[in-house]
Amino acid sequence: MTVSIVPLGNEGSEVGRYSEELRVAIRAVDMLRPVEMPSGSAETVDVIHVVASDSTMTADAIAPFRARCGALVLTLLPTDSDGTPMDPSVARALDAVVYLTDACLRSAQRDWDSAASAHVVPCAVPAPVGVRPPKSPDEPPEVVLMWPRPTNHAALKEAMLAVGELPRGSTLTAAYNGDGVSAARALSSTGPGIASVADRLQGASDGTNNAVERMILEMAKHLGLAERIRAVPCSTEADVHAQIARADAVVAVEPICAGPWNGLAALAHGRPLLAADRTIFRDLMLRAGCVRLLRFDQPGHLAACLRALFSNELGLRELRERGAAYGATHHWHAVACRMANIYAGALSAVSARRIR
Repeated sequence: MTVSIVPLGNEGSEVGRYSEELRVAIRAVDMLRPVEMPSGSAETVDVIHVVASDSTMTADAIAPFRARCGALVLTLLPTDSDGTPMDPSVARALDAVVYLTDACLRSAQRDWDSAASAHVVPCAVPAPVGVRPPKSPDEPPEVVLMWPRPTNHAALKEAMLAVGELPRGSTLTAAYNGDGVSAARALSSTGPGIASVADRLQGASDGTNNAVERMILEMAKHLGLAERIRAVPCSTEADVHAQIARADAVVAVEPICAGPWNGLAALAHGRPLLAADRTIFRDLMLRAGCVRLLRFDQPGHLAACLRALFSNELGLRELRERGAAYGATHHWHAVACRMANIYAGALSAVSARRIR
């Protein structure tokens, strides 16, 4: 079965990264052969699988693909909500629609008017990169904050204050996106407790990432936590995983489903995951109970969760084990195999409709 994966987004976007990781994964499925999108109007493939965010999908965007394939499949990545009803003209052009969460599926199917089958294929847990270095059992906890869009200053401040309430010697590593663009945005935004620091560092002459690091460390100093905070720029998957692998708990702020900052990367390393009460994390909690959901808009909530976690060895072990079990069954190969079944079902449904 020939399949073209078509992202409606640029290569570096979440849509682009999800498409590329899916393309790599389906190469390992015997019945599937990924191919390039047909360039001529006379060329067709068995399946065109479009990947988009639910904020960009329109009938005009999907129309060019309809005549070039046996079955047209769409995966909608969630934005910062649990989805919106799908435009009926889009739904009628499709043979199958894939969502990453049950909530997005329920929302999209309001006023559903389409023969397309609808499916949920949850976010994949990435393969682990690197291993955890040896650590003595009596070492104090290290918490890693995954901060891929370093403009959420409230989350950063809450994480710092939370570590300040843990036993003496506990530390926080703020792993932030060091791709330059995201780091520059951090310096142009403002937020509680950090705006004045950002203003002072706008003209820093030692590079954007150094300026972001200084911004983080000055905030830590302002809170009296300078000795307990590290700031680490991360640009690649290996960079991010190196920090996660050493953590005793991982705090994820953004519900990103692909690329270096995949929000479920902690599960790949068997690390306890605490995450913002948003889209894929909320779905993960309902599906497997292997994440603690956080409300960064409630001061002290993260601190209370970390204190409870580290004071309950049985609960900590259970969270790790549930996460590891979920990661063992929700990797990219499992996603690709599920997609293969969806493709086959969509092609069969198209054939049946043509016979009728």
